[in-house]
Amino acid sequence: MEDIVAPEEPQAQDRRVSNWWWRAFLPAFAVVYGPFNVAAGITWLFVSCDHCKLVWLKCLWVFPGMLLTYLARTVAQNMGIRSGPVSETAGALIGGVLSAAIVFGIAWIAGRGRIAKWLVLPLALALSAWGAFAAFHLVRA
Repeated sequence: MEDIVAPEEPQAQDRRVSNWWWRAFLPAFAVVYGPFNVAAGITWLFVSCDHCKLVWLKCLWVFPGMLLTYLARTVAQNMGIRSGPVSETAGALIGGVLSAAIVFGIAWIAGRGRIAKWLVLPLALALSAWGAFAAFHLVRA
């Protein structure tokens, strides 16, 4: 009689789920926040204004979402859609939630396969670098 051996499939599935962290989330996090960290480092090293350094220190982790909110609000105002004022705390909360959503969205797309990963990560890096450039100049203004 032959012994029936259970297939190794559940362990392989668990291994793929645990590898998702390294293969999708960390590159997405690095792509989104890498350019903002570079801009913050340039500000800390080469800019003498203490106010600019403090803004980067306080807002670094919410800048990707805050810029997206700022762009959406500017486009809406140009289309004639007016909105009420948003407090600083509410803006930071919205920016933080959108920043997390951006990272997880990019990680979800990058986790779909190699082709998706190599398409979405460079595009996200380019957009994030543009956002960091814009944030740097907005802080310095």
